[in-house]
Amino acid sequence: MRTNPALMGAAALALQSATYTSPSFTFAPSTSPQGWGWRNVIPNELAFDFGSNDLIVAWQPTIALDRRTHFGFRTGFGVARGLARTGDSEADDSYFTVGLDWSRLAQGKAVSSWGVTPAYFHTFNSEAVTRQNSLGFDVRLALLKNRFRIGLCARDVNDVGDTWFVLFGISDVPGAVYWLTR
Repeated sequence: MRTNPALMGAAALALQSATYTSPSFTFAPSTSPQGWGWRNVIPNELAFDFGSNDLIVAWQPTIALDRRTHFGFRTGFGVARGLARTGDSEADDSYFTVGLDWSRLAQGKAVSSWGVTPAYFHTFNSEAVTRQNSLGFDVRLALLKNRFRIGLCARDVNDVGDTWFVLFGISDVPGAVYWLTR
């Protein structure tokens, strides 16, 4: 029966998350062991934009500037309409993003950090060639030891009214995969 190993993995993930401290530099901030190769391949975050059903996968190498301030390089792919694509003729607005992330750890129990990421967005939509590239941003709160994230984002600062979205993300995906598969 797989119940006991699954419970042990969930308990290990919870304990590792509760005691995790970010190293001075890490390519993949995660509770999984440094030597586990998949740690650097599996995206650090899976996020969902429930308004337009986008799925976002992101990686984020991070440097700790001090105990509470972190700086990172965030890159990701946004799949327009996620896994539930409809058969309409609407253009595909999937995109690539890259940005510089700044975050500050908080002292609270529920809110664990907050931050901002100015970012470059490249939309793969060939019908809007003149509007494929834009500058946007991401302002966010991380919850419960930085395992969940709520972000207010915009893909274009010149057209925030039409390009803003709210993200709900799950961080430390490599840690969850590692500890729940042991």
